[in-house]
Amino acid sequence: MLKTIIIEATEAFNPERRGIGTQMRAWIEAAPFDEFSDYTFIVAHRQLATMDEVHVRGSNVQTRSVQAPSEESYIDQLYAYKPHVIFFPMADSKYVRHGATQCVGVDYGMEDFYCRDYIASYDPMTSLLKHKTALQAFAGIVTVSRTSQRDLAWFFPEYKDKVTVVYPGVVSAKRNNEPGGLPSELKDAQFLLIVGYEKKKNIKRITTAFDAFKAQTGSQLKLVIVGKPGYGAHEIDEHIKTLAHQADIMRLGYVSEGQKQLLLTRCYALVALPIYEGFGISALEGLAAGKVVLVSNNGSLKEVAGNAGYFADPFSVESMTKQLVQMSKLKGNPKQHYITKRLALFDQTVQSRTLLKRLTSFA
Repeated sequence: MLKTIIIEATEAFNPERRGIGTQMRAWIEAAPFDEFSDYTFIVAHRQLATMDEVHVRGSNVQTRSVQAPSEESYIDQLYAYKPHVIFFPMADSKYVRHGATQCVGVDYGMEDFYCRDYIASYDPMTSLLKHKTALQAFAGIVTVSRTSQRDLAWFFPEYKDKVTVVYPGVVSAKRNNEPGGLPSELKDAQFLLIVGYEKKKNIKRITTAFDAFKAQTGSQLKLVIVGKPGYGAHEIDEHIKTLAHQADIMRLGYVSEGQKQLLLTRCYALVALPIYEGFGISALEGLAAGKVVLVSNNGSLKEVAGNAGYFADPFSVESMTKQLVQMSKLKGNPKQHYITKRLALFDQTVQSRTLLKRLTSFA
Protein backbone atom coordinates (compact mmCIF):
# COMPACT_ATOMS: atom_id res chain seq x y z
CA MET A 1 0.00 0.00 0.00
CA LEU A 2 1.27 3.47 -0.88
CA LYS A 3 2.03 5.80 1.98
CA THR A 4 -0.28 8.82 2.22
CA ILE A 5 0.76 12.44 2.76
CA ILE A 6 -1.83 15.18 3.30
CA ILE A 7 -1.04 18.80 2.47
CA GLU A 8 -3.44 21.13 4.31
CA ALA A 9 -4.08 23.92 1.80
CA THR A 10 -7.23 25.84 2.75
CA GLU A 11 -5.57 29.23 2.34
CA ALA A 12 -4.25 28.27 -1.11
CA PHE A 13 -7.89 27.97 -2.29
CA ASN A 14 -8.93 31.28 -0.71
CA PRO A 15 -9.45 33.93 -3.45
CA GLU A 16 -8.30 36.63 -1.01
CA ARG A 17 -5.14 34.70 -0.15
CA ARG A 18 -2.03 36.57 0.86
CA GLY A 19 1.20 35.43 2.42
CA ILE A 20 0.68 31.86 3.58
CA GLY A 21 -1.92 31.10 0.93
CA THR A 22 0.14 32.49 -1.94
CA GLN A 23 3.15 30.52 -0.77
CA MET A 24 1.22 27.24 -0.39
CA ARG A 25 -0.33 27.69 -3.83
CA ALA A 26 3.09 28.22 -5.43
CA TRP A 27 4.52 25.11 -3.74
CA ILE A 28 1.55 22.92 -4.68
CA GLU A 29 1.19 24.00 -8.30
CA ALA A 30 4.91 23.50 -8.99
CA ALA A 31 5.31 20.26 -7.03
CA PRO A 32 6.63 17.31 -9.11
CA PHE A 33 4.43 14.75 -7.35
CA ASP A 34 5.07 12.10 -10.03
CA GLU A 35 8.72 11.95 -8.99
CA PHE A 36 7.54 10.51 -5.66
CA SER A 37 5.55 7.58 -7.03
CA ASP A 38 5.76 5.56 -3.81
CA TYR A 39 3.38 8.03 -2.15
CA THR A 40 -0.21 9.20 -2.50
CA PHE A 41 -0.67 12.92 -1.92
CA ILE A 42 -3.93 14.56 -0.87
CA VAL A 43 -4.21 18.34 -1.15
CA ALA A 44 -6.99 19.01 1.35
CA HIS A 45 -8.95 22.15 2.14
CA ARG A 46 -11.86 23.08 4.30
CA GLN A 47 -14.79 24.00 2.06
CA LEU A 48 -15.13 27.77 1.62
CA ALA A 49 -18.03 29.90 0.41
CA THR A 50 -15.92 30.98 -2.56
CA MET A 51 -12.86 29.14 -3.81
CA ASP A 52 -10.19 29.49 -6.47
CA GLU A 53 -9.06 26.42 -8.35
CA VAL A 54 -5.60 25.11 -7.46
CA HIS A 55 -3.91 23.14 -10.22
CA VAL A 56 -2.01 19.99 -9.28
CA ARG A 57 -0.07 17.73 -11.63
CA GLY A 58 0.60 14.06 -11.12
CA SER A 59 -1.31 10.78 -11.20
CA ASN A 60 -0.60 10.24 -7.50
CA VAL A 61 -2.14 13.50 -6.21
CA GLN A 62 -5.77 14.47 -5.64
CA THR A 63 -7.63 17.34 -4.03
CA ARG A 64 -10.24 16.90 -1.30
CA SER A 65 -12.80 19.47 -0.23
CA VAL A 66 -13.85 18.77 3.36
CA GLN A 67 -17.05 20.06 4.94
CA ALA A 68 -16.62 20.82 8.62
CA PRO A 69 -18.47 23.05 11.11
CA SER A 70 -15.25 24.09 12.87
CA GLU A 71 -11.49 24.11 12.39
CA GLU A 72 -11.09 21.46 15.08
CA SER A 73 -13.50 19.04 13.43
CA TYR A 74 -11.84 19.69 10.07
CA ILE A 75 -8.43 18.73 11.49
CA ASP A 76 -10.00 15.65 13.08
CA GLN A 77 -11.30 14.62 9.66
CA LEU A 78 -7.84 14.94 8.14
CA TYR A 79 -6.50 12.56 10.78
CA ALA A 80 -9.37 10.18 10.05
CA TYR A 81 -7.77 9.45 6.66
CA LYS A 82 -4.94 7.87 8.71
CA PRO A 83 -2.16 9.50 6.69
CA HIS A 84 1.49 8.87 7.42
CA VAL A 85 2.25 12.62 7.31
CA ILE A 86 0.22 15.84 7.46
CA PHE A 87 1.84 19.08 6.33
CA PHE A 88 0.35 22.20 7.90
CA PRO A 89 1.01 25.78 6.71
CA MET A 90 1.64 26.80 10.32
CA ALA A 91 3.48 25.06 13.14
CA ASP A 92 0.88 25.27 15.87
CA SER A 93 0.44 22.61 18.54
CA LYS A 94 -3.37 22.76 18.16
CA TYR A 95 -3.00 20.77 14.92
CA VAL A 96 -1.28 17.84 16.63
CA ARG A 97 -3.17 14.68 17.62
CA HIS A 98 -1.78 11.61 19.38
CA GLY A 99 -1.13 8.67 17.09
CA ALA A 100 1.13 7.40 14.34
CA THR A 101 0.69 10.35 11.97
CA GLN A 102 3.74 12.61 11.75
CA CYS A 103 3.19 16.38 11.61
CA VAL A 104 5.34 18.78 9.64
CA GLY A 105 4.57 22.50 9.85
CA VAL A 106 5.85 25.90 8.81
CA ASP A 107 7.39 28.28 11.33
CA TYR A 108 8.18 31.73 9.95
CA GLY A 109 10.82 32.45 12.55
CA MET A 110 10.84 35.20 15.12
CA GLU A 111 9.16 37.98 13.15
CA ASP A 112 6.57 38.43 15.90
CA PHE A 113 9.35 38.94 18.45
CA TYR A 114 11.27 41.48 16.38
CA CYS A 115 8.07 43.33 15.45
CA ARG A 116 6.65 43.23 18.99
CA ASP A 117 6.15 47.02 19.19
CA TYR A 118 4.40 47.12 15.81
CA ILE A 119 1.72 44.45 16.19
CA ALA A 120 -1.38 43.99 18.33
CA SER A 121 -1.03 43.29 22.07
CA TYR A 122 1.96 41.04 22.48
CA ASP A 123 3.36 39.00 25.33
CA PRO A 124 6.97 37.95 24.56
CA MET A 125 6.90 34.96 26.92
CA THR A 126 3.64 33.61 25.49
CA SER A 127 5.02 33.94 21.97
CA LEU A 128 8.29 32.21 22.82
CA LEU A 129 6.40 29.39 24.53
CA LYS A 130 4.14 28.98 21.47
CA HIS A 131 7.15 28.58 19.18
CA LYS A 132 8.82 26.16 21.59
CA THR A 133 5.69 24.05 22.04
CA ALA A 134 5.27 23.72 18.27
CA LEU A 135 8.93 22.81 17.81
CA GLN A 136 8.50 20.11 20.45
CA ALA A 137 5.27 18.71 19.03
CA PHE A 138 6.08 18.61 15.32
CA ALA A 139 8.30 15.94 13.80
CA GLY A 140 9.75 18.46 11.38
CA ILE A 141 9.67 22.20 10.77
CA VAL A 142 9.93 24.04 7.47
CA THR A 143 10.98 27.67 7.53
CA VAL A 144 11.21 30.09 4.64
CA SER A 145 14.68 31.63 4.90
CA ARG A 146 18.16 31.05 6.27
CA THR A 147 17.53 34.10 8.42
CA SER A 148 14.50 32.48 10.06
CA GLN A 149 16.39 29.22 10.44
CA ARG A 150 19.20 31.04 12.29
CA ASP A 151 16.66 32.85 14.49
CA LEU A 152 14.97 29.61 15.51
CA ALA A 153 18.33 27.96 16.17
CA TRP A 154 19.38 30.91 18.32
CA PHE A 155 16.23 30.94 20.44
CA PHE A 156 15.69 27.16 20.52
CA PRO A 157 19.05 25.43 19.89
CA GLU A 158 17.82 22.06 21.15
CA TYR A 159 15.42 21.81 18.17
CA LYS A 160 17.63 23.22 15.42
CA ASP A 161 18.02 19.85 13.67
CA LYS A 162 14.27 19.75 13.05
CA VAL A 163 14.33 22.89 10.89
CA THR A 164 14.74 22.84 7.10
CA VAL A 165 14.62 25.81 4.71
CA VAL A 166 12.24 25.73 1.75
CA TYR A 167 12.00 29.05 -0.05
CA PRO A 168 8.70 30.33 -1.40
CA GLY A 169 8.64 29.98 -5.18
CA VAL A 170 8.69 32.76 -7.72
CA VAL A 171 5.32 33.83 -9.09
CA SER A 172 5.64 35.54 -12.45
CA ALA A 173 4.45 39.13 -12.45
CA LYS A 174 3.10 38.62 -15.99
CA ARG A 175 0.55 36.09 -14.76
CA ASN A 176 -3.12 36.89 -14.15
CA ASN A 177 -2.97 40.47 -15.42
CA GLU A 178 -6.39 42.07 -15.58
CA PRO A 179 -6.98 44.58 -18.39
CA GLY A 180 -8.14 47.96 -17.19
CA GLY A 181 -7.03 47.21 -13.65
CA LEU A 182 -5.05 50.43 -13.14
CA PRO A 183 -6.76 53.47 -11.59
CA SER A 184 -7.00 56.31 -14.09
CA GLU A 185 -4.57 58.44 -12.01
CA LEU A 186 -1.82 55.88 -12.62
CA LYS A 187 -2.21 55.14 -16.32
CA ASP A 188 0.36 57.74 -17.36
CA ALA A 189 2.18 58.06 -14.04
CA GLN A 190 5.38 56.65 -12.63
CA PHE A 191 4.95 55.25 -9.16
CA LEU A 192 6.61 53.36 -6.34
CA LEU A 193 4.69 50.35 -5.03
CA ILE A 194 4.32 49.03 -1.47
CA VAL A 195 2.43 45.79 -0.76
CA GLY A 196 0.91 45.68 2.71
CA TYR A 197 -0.81 48.33 4.84
CA GLU A 198 -0.11 47.78 8.52
CA LYS A 199 2.15 49.18 11.17
CA LYS A 200 4.90 46.54 10.92
CA LYS A 201 5.31 47.39 7.23
CA ASN A 202 6.86 50.66 8.49
CA ILE A 203 4.54 52.82 6.39
CA LYS A 204 4.85 55.89 8.63
CA ARG A 205 8.61 56.12 8.19
CA ILE A 206 8.42 55.29 4.47
CA THR A 207 5.82 57.97 3.77
CA THR A 208 7.82 60.50 5.80
CA ALA A 209 10.88 59.66 3.68
CA PHE A 210 8.80 59.90 0.51
CA ASP A 211 7.59 63.35 1.58
CA ALA A 212 11.18 64.49 2.16
CA PHE A 213 12.25 62.99 -1.17
CA LYS A 214 9.50 64.93 -2.99
CA ALA A 215 10.52 68.16 -1.25
CA GLN A 216 14.17 67.68 -2.19
CA THR A 217 13.73 66.63 -5.80
CA GLY A 218 10.37 67.88 -7.06
CA SER A 219 9.92 64.40 -8.57
CA GLN A 220 6.61 63.49 -10.20
CA LEU A 221 6.75 59.97 -8.75
CA LYS A 222 3.73 58.81 -6.78
CA LEU A 223 3.63 56.30 -3.95
CA VAL A 224 1.01 53.54 -4.24
CA ILE A 225 0.17 51.29 -1.28
CA VAL A 226 -1.99 48.19 -1.71
CA GLY A 227 -3.35 45.82 0.89
CA LYS A 228 -6.30 45.43 3.21
CA PRO A 229 -5.78 47.77 6.19
CA GLY A 230 -4.30 45.88 9.11
CA TYR A 231 -3.13 46.69 12.62
CA GLY A 232 -2.28 50.39 13.00
CA ALA A 233 -3.92 51.44 9.70
CA HIS A 234 -5.85 54.32 11.29
CA GLU A 235 -2.65 55.65 12.84
CA ILE A 236 -0.99 55.51 9.41
CA ASP A 237 -3.96 57.30 7.82
CA GLU A 238 -3.71 60.14 10.32
CA HIS A 239 0.04 60.40 9.76
CA ILE A 240 -0.30 60.67 5.98
CA LYS A 241 -2.74 63.56 6.43
CA THR A 242 0.08 65.60 8.00
CA LEU A 243 2.42 65.26 4.99
CA ALA A 244 2.90 68.04 2.46
CA HIS A 245 2.72 65.62 -0.47
CA GLN A 246 -0.16 63.49 0.76
CA ALA A 247 -1.92 63.92 -2.60
CA ASP A 248 0.80 61.83 -4.24
CA ILE A 249 0.28 58.92 -1.82
CA MET A 250 -2.45 56.58 -3.06
CA ARG A 251 -3.95 53.87 -0.84
CA LEU A 252 -5.80 51.36 -3.00
CA GLY A 253 -6.81 48.96 -0.24
CA TYR A 254 -7.36 45.31 -1.11
CA VAL A 255 -6.62 44.43 -4.74
CA SER A 256 -7.00 41.11 -6.48
CA GLU A 257 -3.97 39.00 -7.33
CA GLY A 258 -4.30 39.98 -10.99
CA GLN A 259 -4.45 43.70 -10.14
CA LYS A 260 -1.41 43.35 -7.90
CA GLN A 261 0.55 41.67 -10.68
CA LEU A 262 -0.48 44.43 -13.08
CA LEU A 263 0.75 47.08 -10.63
CA LEU A 264 4.04 45.18 -10.31
CA THR A 265 4.58 45.20 -14.06
CA ARG A 266 3.83 48.94 -14.32
CA CYS A 267 5.56 50.36 -11.24
CA TYR A 268 8.89 52.21 -11.32
CA ALA A 269 10.18 50.36 -8.25
CA LEU A 270 9.03 48.06 -5.48
CA VAL A 271 9.60 49.32 -1.93
CA ALA A 272 9.68 46.84 0.97
CA LEU A 273 11.11 48.44 4.10
CA PRO A 274 9.37 46.66 6.99
CA ILE A 275 10.77 46.48 10.49
CA TYR A 276 11.53 42.79 9.96
CA GLU A 277 10.35 39.98 7.67
CA GLY A 278 10.60 36.22 7.91
CA PHE A 279 10.82 36.18 4.13
CA GLY A 280 9.30 39.10 2.20
CA ILE A 281 7.39 37.76 -0.80
CA SER A 282 6.73 41.22 -2.31
CA ALA A 283 10.48 41.80 -2.76
CA LEU A 284 10.75 38.53 -4.67
CA GLU A 285 7.75 39.48 -6.80
CA GLY A 286 9.39 42.82 -7.56
CA LEU A 287 12.53 41.03 -8.77
CA ALA A 288 10.40 38.65 -10.87
CA ALA A 289 8.89 41.72 -12.53
CA GLY A 290 12.40 43.00 -13.31
CA LYS A 291 11.99 46.05 -11.12
CA VAL A 292 14.30 48.13 -8.98
CA VAL A 293 13.71 46.78 -5.49
CA LEU A 294 14.43 48.76 -2.32
CA VAL A 295 14.40 46.63 0.82
CA SER A 296 15.33 46.74 4.49
CA ASN A 297 18.95 45.97 5.29
CA ASN A 298 17.97 43.54 8.05
CA GLY A 299 16.00 40.33 8.40
CA SER A 300 15.55 38.07 5.40
CA LEU A 301 15.10 40.83 2.82
CA LYS A 302 18.84 41.13 2.29
CA GLU A 303 18.87 37.38 1.76
CA VAL A 304 16.07 37.59 -0.81
CA ALA A 305 17.29 40.57 -2.83
CA GLY A 306 21.04 39.96 -2.60
CA ASN A 307 23.10 41.79 -5.21
CA ALA A 308 19.96 42.53 -7.24
CA GLY A 309 18.53 44.89 -4.60
CA TYR A 310 19.03 48.30 -3.05
CA PHE A 311 19.04 48.68 0.72
CA ALA A 312 18.06 51.16 3.42
CA ASP A 313 17.91 51.16 7.21
CA PRO A 314 14.23 50.64 8.11
CA PHE A 315 14.69 52.68 11.30
CA SER A 316 16.22 55.70 9.51
CA VAL A 317 14.10 58.13 7.50
CA GLU A 318 17.33 59.77 6.33
CA SER A 319 18.63 56.46 4.92
CA MET A 320 15.35 55.81 3.09
CA THR A 321 15.21 59.35 1.68
CA LYS A 322 18.77 59.11 0.39
CA GLN A 323 18.03 55.86 -1.42
CA LEU A 324 14.80 57.22 -2.93
CA VAL A 325 16.74 60.18 -4.30
CA GLN A 326 19.38 57.88 -5.81
CA MET A 327 16.79 55.51 -7.26
CA SER A 328 14.88 58.34 -8.93
CA LYS A 329 18.00 59.09 -11.00
CA LEU A 330 18.33 55.58 -12.40
CA LYS A 331 17.85 54.85 -16.08
CA GLY A 332 16.20 51.47 -16.17
CA ASN A 333 17.45 48.90 -13.68
CA PRO A 334 21.28 48.81 -13.52
CA LYS A 335 21.08 45.56 -11.52
CA GLN A 336 18.92 43.76 -14.06
CA HIS A 337 21.76 41.38 -14.95
CA TYR A 338 21.79 40.03 -11.40
CA ILE A 339 18.10 39.16 -11.31
CA THR A 340 18.12 35.93 -13.35
CA LYS A 341 20.66 34.23 -11.07
CA ARG A 342 18.88 35.61 -8.02
CA LEU A 343 15.53 34.20 -9.09
CA ALA A 344 17.08 30.79 -9.82
CA LEU A 345 17.49 30.37 -6.06
CA PHE A 346 13.70 30.56 -5.69
CA ASP A 347 12.64 28.38 -8.62
CA GLN A 348 9.21 26.96 -7.76
CA THR A 349 9.87 23.40 -8.91
CA VAL A 350 13.24 23.19 -7.17
CA GLN A 351 11.78 24.43 -3.88
CA SER A 352 8.68 22.22 -4.16
CA ARG A 353 10.88 19.18 -4.77
CA THR A 354 12.84 20.06 -1.63
CA LEU A 355 9.57 20.23 0.31
CA LEU A 356 8.36 16.85 -0.95
CA LYS A 357 11.70 15.24 -0.09
CA ARG A 358 11.33 16.61 3.42
CA LEU A 359 7.75 15.35 3.80
CA THR A 360 8.49 11.87 2.46
CA SER A 361 11.42 11.52 4.87
CA PHE A 362 8.89 11.29 7.72
CA ALA A 363 6.56 8.75 6.08
